Amino acid sequence: MEAQANAHIEYADFSATAYTIASERCECAEPLVAPVDSDGVIGIRSVLLTRDGKVPDLAAMEAHRVAMVPPDSVGGSLLRLAGLAAEGVKIAKDAPFLTYANSAAAAETMLVDGEADAIFG
Repeated sequence: MEAQANAHIEYADFSATAYTIASERCECAEPLVAPVDSDGVIGIRSVLLTRDGKVPDLAAMEAHRVAMVPPDSVGGSLLRLAGLAAEGVKIAKDAPFLTYANSAAAAETMLVDGEADAIFG
């Protein structure tokens, strides 16, 4: 990742996690292939689950409490934020509307208990 980020190489075989980290650090990585599901869906998907429809769309997140797993969780947090950024929705890890839980189960509990209006799942 360091070699690609510093333009010492032009090609590397990255895992999904390494690709995400390289992409976040330098925006210098572009996938040649991506995982494809049996029905043609590409990559990993994340869904914004809301409580009672309080968060109607991604643009409304800033006015609500959104629970996430710890910010250093690659699959639970970093991939989701990178995916949103790729779609033009840039959210900083320290955005004031994000509330970090210790685990996915804890984030789900926050949603059920009303401590959060939405979670990414």
